[in-house]
Amino acid sequence: MCVPGMQSGSAQRRAQMWEAQQLAEQKAIQDAEAEKARQAMLAEEAARKNNIQTGNANIDSAFGGFNDAWFGSAKDRYSGAYLPEIGDQYTKALDQLKAALTGRGMLESTAGASAMADLERKAADARAKIGNDAQAFANNLRSSVESSRNNLYQQSAAAADPSAIARSATGEATTLANQGAATPSQPLGDLFSGFLSPFIQSASASQNSAGGVTKPRLGLPSGSAGAGGSSSIVK
Repeated sequence: MCVPGMQSGSAQRRAQMWEAQQLAEQKAIQDAEAEKARQAMLAEEAARKNNIQTGNANIDSAFGGFNDAWFGSAKDRYSGAYLPEIGDQYTKALDQLKAALTGRGMLESTAGASAMADLERKAADARAKIGNDAQAFANNLRSSVESSRNNLYQQSAAAADPSAIARSATGEATTLANQGAATPSQPLGDLFSGFLSPFIQSASASQNSAGGVTKPRLGLPSGSAGAGGSSSIVK
């Protein structure tokens, strides 16, 4: 004989068990989906980091040639564009100075030796200035390279696109390499004409005075640097 109250209680328990089972199954499905999403996010992040690392490696490869030796060569190319001309100008200026001193009978004098020493100091100043300019040129190149490299690293982190970064790095590295290999275009100018002018004018005046025969004056021309040093000769 079945008792109605007992039957109702059993059915209720079965319903509760079924409901609990359904909830457990739903939770298991939700947990599985959440784990799947988490794993996908981890995989995506790992791929992004790998792309960034690959992009950075592409940058390092493209910029690998910009080392101390490269910057030293750029510096040497800069100074090499000017130093030979300084040497040529000095040689011609020395010949002119000697001719002017000879015309005034001063070539072997103390004043003449002082004038030639002043001319050599001017040449040394010019060479030193070119050396400083060459170092500044190399330093500016180094700053440009580092700035470009750092900007590319930032682009790599933002885009995580190694192929695009490789193209950008190659293009920028090529531009920088061309800048370092370029020959300076600014003319050197005439370094010694201002120094020589008083000597040449004085010698010419001596030759043209009173029939061209004048007793040599054994002193430096007015305004020369023999007694008071020399002014800057590189503009």
